Parts: sequence; C-alpha cells; structure tokens
Amino acid sequence: MSNHLKRAELAKEMKVFDYFTLGLGAMLGAAWFVLMAGNIQKAGPLGTALAFAASAVFLIPIGLCYSELTASIPVAGGELGFTYAASGTKMSYSTGWLLILAYAILCPWEVVAVGSLLGVVFPIFRTMPMYTVVDYVIYFPQFAVEMILAIAIIYYNYTGIKRAAKVQTFLAKFMLTCFVIFLTLGICFGKVENLYPLVAKVHQMDGTTYGGIGGFLAVLAITPFFYCGFDTIPQAAEEGSLGISLKDLGKTLTYSILAGGSFYVVLIFSVSMIMPWPEMTKLPVPMAQLFTAAKGWKIVSQIVIWGAMAGLITTLNAFFVAATRVVFALGRANLMPKRFGEVHPKYQTPTYATYFVGALTIMGPFIGKPLIAPFTNVGSLAFMVVWFAICYSAYKLRVDAPTFTRPYSMMGGKGMAILGMLASLIIIATLVVPRSPGALKPFEHLMFALWIGIGVVNWFITEKRRNEISIKERTYMILGEKIKNDLEKAIEKNNMHIDQKDQVS
Repeated sequence: MSNHLKRAELAKEMKVFDYFTLGLGAMLGAAWFVLMAGNIQKAGPLGTALAFAASAVFLIPIGLCYSELTASIPVAGGELGFTYAASGTKMSYSTGWLLILAYAILCPWEVVAVGSLLGVVFPIFRTMPMYTVVDYVIYFPQFAVEMILAIAIIYYNYTGIKRAAKVQTFLAKFMLTCFVIFLTLGICFGKVENLYPLVAKVHQMDGTTYGGIGGFLAVLAITPFFYCGFDTIPQAAEEGSLGISLKDLGKTLTYSILAGGSFYVVLIFSVSMIMPWPEMTKLPVPMAQLFTAAKGWKIVSQIVIWGAMAGLITTLNAFFVAATRVVFALGRANLMPKRFGEVHPKYQTPTYATYFVGALTIMGPFIGKPLIAPFTNVGSLAFMVVWFAICYSAYKLRVDAPTFTRPYSMMGGKGMAILGMLASLIIIATLVVPRSPGALKPFEHLMFALWIGIGVVNWFITEKRRNEISIKERTYMILGEKIKNDLEKAIEKNNMHIDQKDQVS
C-alpha cells in the first residue's frame, strides 16, 4: 500500500453486549409510548400483536443479511463498507449519502422529542414561552433540557466510545428494568376479559376505515419503522474490543430484532389487560395515564414515563454514534472532505464528524418539531432503500466471492438475501405507493428527490478530491488491509473457477 497513506482508526473498546444495547436502545425508543395506543385502537390487541410479530418475522431476512456482512466487514460506517465491497464507489457513496439524511436528521429530532415528552407529561415544562416556529411554541424549560441533553451526548461521544457505550448500556438497563416492572404488573394484575374484543370492529377514524383485516394491514404497514435501529450496530463495528467474537457480533443484529418484537407483543397484551382497551385508547396520554386510571398506581405511571424517557435518550445516543461513523467513513474514503475522516489523537473518536453531527443536533432545540418532522419521514424512506442495498450486497458477495471469510454465515445463503430484497421492496412500496397507510406526502417525495439531486451534483463537483486517491487506496481506506486482501483473494479465486468452467464447457 502507498507509503504516504495512513488509515485513521477508531478506538477498539466495545463489547458484544454494548452492541446489543446500542441496537435495542435505538429500536425501542419511545414510539411505543406515543403511538401504540393508536395502533391498538386500529386493530385491537390481537390484531396489533400479530402485526408486530409478523413484521419481526418479515424483517429476519434483512437482519440476517446485516448479520453476515457486519461479521465479515466490521468497519466504521458499516453499510458503506458492505456496498463498496459488493459494488464499488458509486454504490458506497449513494448509501452514505442516504444514511446522512436518515441518521443525522434523527439526532435533532430525538433531542426535541425529549422536551416534547416532558411537556406533555409535566405541564410545568410548557411555561415561559420564548418564540414560535410555524405555530410550534418554544418553551424555555423544554429548550433548556434539550440543550443540556444535546451537549451531554456530544461530550460523551467526543471523549470516547467507551464513555458513550457506558451511557448507552446504563440507560438501556434502566429502560429494560422499567419495562420489566410495568409489563409484569400489567400481566399479573390485568384481566383477560379486558382484551375483548380481541380484534377491533370495523370503524371510522380520521376519515379512514380501520378494524378487522383493514386494521391489521394498517398497523402492519407502519411496524417496520418501529424496528429501525438494529442497523446502528454495524456503524460502530470497527470499534469492537480486541478478541471480540465476530460471530457473536453478527448475531446481535438478529437478536435485537427478535428482542424488539418480543417487547412489542408483550407490551400490547400487558397494557390491554390492565383496563378495557377501548377505554384505555380514549385517555389523553394513554401510556402515561393507564396505570393511574386503572389501579390508582401513580408510581407505576412514573416508571412508564421514565422508561420512555430513557428510551428516547438511548435512541439519540445510538443515532449519534451511527451518524458520526457514517460521516467519518465517508471522509476517510475521500467521498466527503478529508477532515471528516480524522480521529482525535487522545480519545480516538471521529473529531470533525462529531462537530458536524453535534452542530445539527444543537439546531434541534432552536427550530423545534415543524421544521424537522418532514425530514424524519423522508429519512424513513432512505433507511428502507439502504436495507435493500445491503440485501443486494449480501447476495452479490455470495455470487462474486463465495469463499470470502464469513464468521457468521446466514442460513439460506443467496436465497435468504433474495428474500431480504423482496421484503425491502415491499416495505419501500408502503412509503411510495399512493394511499398506502405509510405513504409519504407529495412534498416529502419532492424533498427526497431533492436530496438525491444534491447528492448527484455533489458527486460531480467533488470528482477532483475523490480522484486524489486510487481505487486500491480507497479500498484500503474503507475496508482495511486484512479485509481488502481477503476479499480480493476470494474474488480472484471465484473468477479462476468461472474461467475453468468456461474452458470445460
């Protein structure tokens, strides 16, 4: 490799359980707190539980593709390395560009969501108005909490992945403890008769017909977005501690999906048993008020709230880690300014990538929800397109490099990757097909197209910077020497095998 080229590397301090809490913490978040009662209202407890269970099974092929590639190519930026190994620079750049949209915009969104949740549950946080952004009032107590949280997340991530991982693991354990307490109480002290009717009757809600099969399908269409977060794990795969089992690392992605699905199913039955679910869905803030309304257990309601709060922070921390690693990987590969690929000499964290994502995060409290919300919906589409690209990459590497080292080899091989691609396309269809339950609005389609357009323009105007290093050098910068050599040998061996077959035929 060229003598003048030095590949910046991040600290290797994460353990397998750290990765599990990273993915699970990002996935669970607080969407269940805000949206689950509405889902139950649409489909009933059984219909909603079946939708979430079916979605988890549906996502397994995608998760297995991620598992195989994460164990095989444990590099910063995860998907950038996967797509580069399979298809080269253009696909890798496109993947990174979509992930910037998906991850980076979620950081300011999660910060604002913490303040909004506090404002909904504790009215004192909705006092002392400062100014208004598109009818959204910025209140000083919410703003202050959001700023403190943003600065804390930036600090912990800047001063080392070990600190960020400790914060994530602590909050994830706290969150799971809260979940175990209130879910157990719901199952043990709830009544089975409160689950009836198991499936919501056909009814109108916001001008749309739900209930029966229609309610099940409406919930099923949005469930994949409750599972977003398992894909944060490969972003930090390069930072696994020395001696970490890559096979176990690969397994954590699929395990996190299964754990998330189990949580959602148990949650649905637990909250639906504690009081008749049609009454529960009428509460102003169902998840926050459920146990108080049904049993007078205010302390349990507080546990639910703090569990949701911990979930929001674990999601923010995980997405911050993911976003900074994507930007860092792009910089290291000369696909973004090279400074983004620099590492702090003491903390071994991505210095300028942290500054960049940190600046976006701090913008959140100043601009509030209205200016961020449309980007989060567009970011969902970006995630789904990347999922397809990863399944395609898993398939292509199976074809082009069958002997490539795979510490975790997914069952089904190429067939499973094809199932992952089909699953991804179906999920994408729920976002782009008009009148589907999760369909984007026309201006959101326009925003996505605009982001793609900016990415194309950026590709052409940065050609000079991109060409400062050769293809071989870029391969080294993205994959590292060991993976690069292993991949090249596997592809060469496969090509020789194909040539021999051609000569025989």
